Amino acid sequence: MESRTMEAKARHDRGFNCCQAVACTYCDLFGMDEETAFKACEAFGAGMGGMEGTCGAVSGAVFLAGLKNSCGDLEKLADRGGEKLLAQLRTGSIEFDVDDDALQVGDVLSASLPQLGYTAMVRVADIITESQSSGTTWTIRLGTPSWHKT
Repeated sequence: MESRTMEAKARHDRGFNCCQAVACTYCDLFGMDEETAFKACEAFGAGMGGMEGTCGAVSGAVFLAGLKNSCGDLEKLADRGGEKLLAQLRTGSIEFDVDDDALQVGDVLSASLPQLGYTAMVRVADIITESQSSGTTWTIRLGTPSWHKT
C-alpha cells in the first residue's frame, strides 16, 4: 500500500491532477494502460473540472471502482454490476483492494491539496479479508470524506 501511495504522490508532484495520480497508479490492476487512464481523468482535476467540489482523488477512486465492478458488456447493460457500485457510492463508501493489512478499521486517512487549500479526512469503515490458495486479499471500505479549508 505504501509504495502505491508514494507512486500516486510522485505523480501528483510531477503535475498529474489528483484524479490522474490515483487512477494512473492503480489502473494496471484493472487492465487499463496509464495513458488511457491519464486521458480519461484529465477533466476531473481541481475538484471535478475546476469547480473545487469533489476532490479528484475521490473521483479517481470512483473511476477505479467503476473499472472493478463493471462487466464491460455493452449488450448486457442490466447486468453490468453498476447497482452494487451505485449503492456503495450513495452510502458514501468506496471499496478498493490493498496489497497488505497495514490499515485497521477506524484509521483516519488524509489527503492534502495545498494548491487548492483543502485537506480531506476519511475513516476506514470496514476491512474484508479473503484468504485463497493464491494468497490473501484485503478490501478496504472507506466512509464519506470530510473536507476542510486549510
